[in-house]
Amino acid sequence: MIEGRHDLHRPPLNPREKLLITFASFTLLWTVWTPGNARPWAMTGSAILSGVTFLLLFAPLGRAAEGTARANLRHLLRSPIFWLGFGLVAYVGIQALNKSYSVVDTAGGSVRILSHKPIPWLPSGMLAPLRMEGTGQMLLVFLGIWPAASAVAAGLRRRSAQQALLWVISVSSSLWALLGMAQRITDTSKMLWLTDSGAVNKGFFATLTNPNHAAALLNLGLIATLTLFLRGFSDGRYSLMRGGPHLLCIPLTLACLAGLLLAASRAGLVVAAAILVAFLAVGLVRLFAALRNDKRSLVVLAVVCAMVGIGVAGVAASVDWRMIEREWRSAWAVAEDPASDLRYDFNRATVDLIAMRPAYGWGMGTYRYYIQQTQYKYESLKQLSLNKNRKLRRQIMFAHNDYLQYLAELGWTGYSFILGFFAYAGWKILTRLHRAGAGLVFATLGMLAFLPHAALEFFFYRPAVLMQFCLLSVVLLKLIDLEGSRQTRSAERDAQGL
Repeated sequence: MIEGRHDLHRPPLNPREKLLITFASFTLLWTVWTPGNARPWAMTGSAILSGVTFLLLFAPLGRAAEGTARANLRHLLRSPIFWLGFGLVAYVGIQALNKSYSVVDTAGGSVRILSHKPIPWLPSGMLAPLRMEGTGQMLLVFLGIWPAASAVAAGLRRRSAQQALLWVISVSSSLWALLGMAQRITDTSKMLWLTDSGAVNKGFFATLTNPNHAAALLNLGLIATLTLFLRGFSDGRYSLMRGGPHLLCIPLTLACLAGLLLAASRAGLVVAAAILVAFLAVGLVRLFAALRNDKRSLVVLAVVCAMVGIGVAGVAASVDWRMIEREWRSAWAVAEDPASDLRYDFNRATVDLIAMRPAYGWGMGTYRYYIQQTQYKYESLKQLSLNKNRKLRRQIMFAHNDYLQYLAELGWTGYSFILGFFAYAGWKILTRLHRAGAGLVFATLGMLAFLPHAALEFFFYRPAVLMQFCLLSVVLLKLIDLEGSRQTRSAERDAQGL
């Protein structure tokens, strides 16, 4: 069943599917909306909710649901997402158990680093209290994501179920953007007006301490929202004249864009512009095809454009354009001379660190402890590490390039699981995307525009962004698979336990 051809007699979602959608949504919302979302209690809550979502694949829900439980187990064991995630979690678990060092609290309130003798032929890491960056903390982060992502991949095998999660991501991101806007308007220094943000110069946005990371989360929400709009517009039951739920995506999109402008992240704005270009390229082709069949849609199109214009004017009136201009000038200067940016030296120091232990890496979450071995070779990083401002010194704790930092901490052995996921996604796109609709073509282009941003930041170390990225990726890959597969109908029957 290809986008635009809908079976009006398809059966409703079964109870197990509804529970999976509900708990997967709770897991996402908890991870995104908890303040800071990198605190032990927040990460523990995500892991518990994610574990419950996974167990719902097989939970006894009566005799009528026995067929879906057996089908879920079969699909789980065939799922590359489950096995790749299992391999990564197991690898980080070995690093945590086979520790080279551990950080322990002392009676005086300080910490002490203890040396251990790990098994030399296994990967090792550093175990620290969960409030501190370390292998144990990152293991807890992954346990809050992998079970839920596996449950979505194996247990939701109908497009309506996956699309329900797309709506959750879209609405959550838009409301999250409105929260950030409200905080900026009230000029509060506390996250959710309750807790200290720990950010530099009140630079936090909504529940994240770094506006660059907030921009990444909003761009993922923007991709989900625009995908829903194109999928709804391509639906044979709706059009601009008849309306439909996809028209709700217009205010949701404006909310995400307003949040991006207020966050004022240079790279985030560039990525947002690339996403909008992809949307216009795909959407205009689809729009012109629809207008040929329904001339009355021109009237509604004019009304929609007027609504968008009013929304854009409202956003423009509330944005500090001078700040955005400064950010763009700074970004252009870096593009002309990459060596002028600190990230250039961060990358060189991280490559040196990778070369010292390429096979197994230094341990997930341990970059901040080991980068000192190579950072002092570069004057800019040396000066930053000596800065009197503690919050500015924290910049040295991350590579500002997630791909290199993950490689330094995992080594090529652990990194192979991440490369395996991207290879699986590429294979699905190459073999199935040509049969999918305009919405999924745009989503693929949007995600490709998003990925380079991770080479400039460390937002994949923030549970909220990593969770939203993983869940959105799984949903989009599943939709591409369902719409591009000739076995879609049998898969939907299987989801009903038939």
